[in-house]
Amino acid sequence: MKSRFAIGLFFFISICLVFNNKEWKKNIYTSDNTGYYLYLPATIIYHGLGSLSFLQSVQEKYPTIPVTTWFIYDGAAGKKNDKYAIGTCLFELPLFLAAHAYCLATHKYAADGFSAPYQWAGIFSCILWVVAGLFVLRKFLLCYYNDLAVAVAILCISLGTNLYYYTVFEPGFSHPYSFFLFSSILYCTRQWYGQQCTKYLYLLGFLLGLVAVTRPVNIIVAVIPLLWEVNSLSSLKQRLRSFYTHKKAISISLFLFLCMLSLQLAYWKFSSGHWLYFSYKGEGFDFLHPRIRKGLFSYRKGWFVYAPVAFISLTIGIPALWFKNKKLILAIIVFFSILIYVVFSWRNWWYGGGFGCRPLIESMAVLSLPLTALAEKVFSYRRILFSLSFFVMISGFIVLNLFQSWQFSVGIIHYDRMSKEYYWRVFGKTKINPLDYEKYLMDEHEYWREITRISY
Repeated sequence: MKSRFAIGLFFFISICLVFNNKEWKKNIYTSDNTGYYLYLPATIIYHGLGSLSFLQSVQEKYPTIPVTTWFIYDGAAGKKNDKYAIGTCLFELPLFLAAHAYCLATHKYAADGFSAPYQWAGIFSCILWVVAGLFVLRKFLLCYYNDLAVAVAILCISLGTNLYYYTVFEPGFSHPYSFFLFSSILYCTRQWYGQQCTKYLYLLGFLLGLVAVTRPVNIIVAVIPLLWEVNSLSSLKQRLRSFYTHKKAISISLFLFLCMLSLQLAYWKFSSGHWLYFSYKGEGFDFLHPRIRKGLFSYRKGWFVYAPVAFISLTIGIPALWFKNKKLILAIIVFFSILIYVVFSWRNWWYGGGFGCRPLIESMAVLSLPLTALAEKVFSYRRILFSLSFFVMISGFIVLNLFQSWQFSVGIIHYDRMSKEYYWRVFGKTKINPLDYEKYLMDEHEYWREITRISY
């Protein structure tokens, strides 16, 4: 019951903020989320997925929609190519269709894909899929931990990380939907190995395919089902024998994975002329020079700086999980080692304008295991002062995230050029002296040096 209340609290706060946010009266599609969403109106309303010629007229009507689109490139035979994967729009599709049907039936709003009903559809789509992800995660965690510990973990993840910001303040990115996918993969993995019911293996194939077409780099999450409860050489051999025993079911699961992947491959073939196509022109990985220290600890976008819940989960939660369930340690460590290395090998390691470390939002689903283990361990001690100190600490993290999310939404926290000096200059403040932008933000020389590094 406590964990259900935690999810309900997140939903209540999200809805209250949405209905009190005047920005929704303008347009939610102002940046990358436009690129993720564009597939739906282009295909269903304008029938112009190849040309995207409707964009200019839409931009004239809704000025917040970017017309100098950094996410659209020239493709094959005069076609245009959207660099973002198609998975996000699949999650947005149900409410998009509802909004479109409403506009066509009532004629109160333009059935153009960007009027108010479509915007509300995008907002509620994001909130509802995150809430669904939290319920799935709750069901998974309750297989291992008590309800109080699960409630604490859900509150920390939903309100204490930038999952909250990208659900409430800037919906439409792939990460909240990927959070649902990661939570579902955890649950299906546990059910498959616990019950040996083939439907969960089939679901894993489908979900991993959806991961690949939502945010391709997240396919690293396949490490979790592959190494689940593998903690020795003998258990690894047993796992390989199990794969062979269930080779027919695994083949079907792989087929479902490829069916989902084919959606992205088909779009690439249509727009670029190639089945395999790297759509991020001028960007890429630099695996020889990963920026792991900056990605984790910098004031610009450091994961641990803007989501201290993640730091506590990795540094203290992992040892707590070791005592709770050693079999889960290897899969989590291997997953995060690969993910952190790959994510921060991206040349644009700070991932453009945004609040905190955006590419690791969905990984908090996996990090819920050590976080919940830590919470359960703390509350198992019969020392009120110890438990109270932990409660105060995580409450502080949640309040800090809620406040900094607001700071970012009103421009106090800069979207791209945060520095240590500026961070502490605006820490806890509701107003900022405009001169501080010039004096304390990231050094101009360093900023352009990093920008230059993005291109080959």
